[in-house]
Amino acid sequence: MTKLIGRFFFIAAFLFSFLPVSASEPEVVKGVSRELAIYRKKVIGQINYQLNLDIPLERKKAIQASESITFKLLGNKYNLQLDFRENGEKVKSIQVNGKNTGVVFKAEHLIIDRSLLIVGENHIQLVFEAGESALNR
Repeated sequence: MTKLIGRFFFIAAFLFSFLPVSASEPEVVKGVSRELAIYRKKVIGQINYQLNLDIPLERKKAIQASESITFKLLGNKYNLQLDFRENGEKVKSIQVNGKNTGVVFKAEHLIIDRSLLIVGENHIQLVFEAGESALNR
């Protein structure tokens, strides 16, 4: 009898391992949490970035930047967190799939509302003032 119960639990555990796991919304925290990394891996693919920097000769002038991001989204159940380790006030504009949207900044992330995203190919255009912490000019 105990062997039968043991086999039942083994078979049940085996079968449950094939059920789809519903990822919960990753908490917005500084940096990239393990939870966020796992979620991104499950729902985002084919990422391409194009970054343009306009670096002025005068060191006191701000570096103007734009970034174009394209990616394939497998599900848009949650808002998208884009890493942005500068002050959110440096973001001048955000366009998602051709629609302008306001800047929502929290804990080193730009938050893109899921209602602006589609399952399939997405395009995000950012215009911002780049930080200088990584530049040696």
